[in-house]
Amino acid sequence: MNARARGGFTLVEMVVSLAVVGLIGAALASTLSIAARALPSPGALPELETAARAAAVEMSADLPMAGQLKSISEHAIEFSVPDQNGDGSSEVIGWRWTGVAGGPLVRTVNGVSSTRLAALDGFTLEWVTTQALEQTGWLNVEGAEQLLARFAEASDSTSNITLTSYPAQYFVPSLPADAVSYSLTRIMTRFVSSSATTVNVQICADSGLGTPGAGLYSGSIAVGKSADELTDQFAGVSGVVGRVSGTGLWIKYGTLLVLGGPKLPYKGQVANGNTRLATTGTSGLTWTQVFDGSALFAAYGTVVRPRAVMSAVTRVQSVRLTLLPSGQGTRKVTSGVVLLARPTLPSSPVPLAATDSITLPVGVTITSGVSASGSAVVIDTSQVLNGLASGLSDVLGGGK
Repeated sequence: MNARARGGFTLVEMVVSLAVVGLIGAALASTLSIAARALPSPGALPELETAARAAAVEMSADLPMAGQLKSISEHAIEFSVPDQNGDGSSEVIGWRWTGVAGGPLVRTVNGVSSTRLAALDGFTLEWVTTQALEQTGWLNVEGAEQLLARFAEASDSTSNITLTSYPAQYFVPSLPADAVSYSLTRIMTRFVSSSATTVNVQICADSGLGTPGAGLYSGSIAVGKSADELTDQFAGVSGVVGRVSGTGLWIKYGTLLVLGGPKLPYKGQVANGNTRLATTGTSGLTWTQVFDGSALFAAYGTVVRPRAVMSAVTRVQSVRLTLLPSGQGTRKVTSGVVLLARPTLPSSPVPLAATDSITLPVGVTITSGVSASGSAVVIDTSQVLNGLASGLSDVLGGGK
């Protein structure tokens, strides 16, 4: 006879099963309890760290377009950025912390402030700078004496110099394109004279009618006897200053002799629009122009030209932010920002911490407590300034 099939659990099996299920349930309950205690409550530390990171992100978005640093210190910065609200004016943005643990972090836009973090135990700004010579303006500089105008070809005619009849030579100085003004210092003229005598010289402005105008300087030249030989004579000139570039002057020659005075050699055919000769037989009441003639002369003077003013300028390459939310111990939020416009540094920077390690390109320095107020120097604009420090190539930052 076959045994009957088994139809259920025994009492022992039921007890063992219930015991195992109980143990599993107790373990699961313990795990859920531990996990529940680990979840943050409202206002817990991770939420403060998230808010600090959000502030760092906002500040990192403000800084790259800083065009001018108005002020910067360990716990505050103020700078201008291009127009953001369409009113045509730049915006002024500021970030500041009181420097006292638990104090707020405040953002200001055009004088209107708002709190970005209610409590911070620490907020510091550190920056990396470069120094270089840069053009900061222009300065008009008078150069050394130089030749302004000259005509030295062989003469083919002469003009008498007497009390009532005498010549005048017009010239326009040959100046650099950037000349601001010139001053006449001396002239050289060739004469022919049968005896030693004196020639009176007057420097005149141009009348605008092609004749000598107002007198600017009067002097004299001692002329020695020379039969057919031309001699060089000089006259010191003073007071003819500040002439505008592009304007000419007249050299008028005269003497007290009625007859037999010296003669002024000149060439009658001159292809030069910057020189011409005029003569008078009426003591200057009327003039006859020899448009294609020029005396043998030379004029010297000084020229005023603009020069670039170069000054030592310290520029900010990058800024690093460090925020320490309240109640989080040493957990920090950091961010590094490169300033695209490289604005000039308005005040002395704060040194980087000794524990920080940063690799900088050649020419980039970290300055501590030294203002960049270098003395200005004047450098000719034709000179090329080479070898200045390049921009910062590494972006500072990263959380720690």
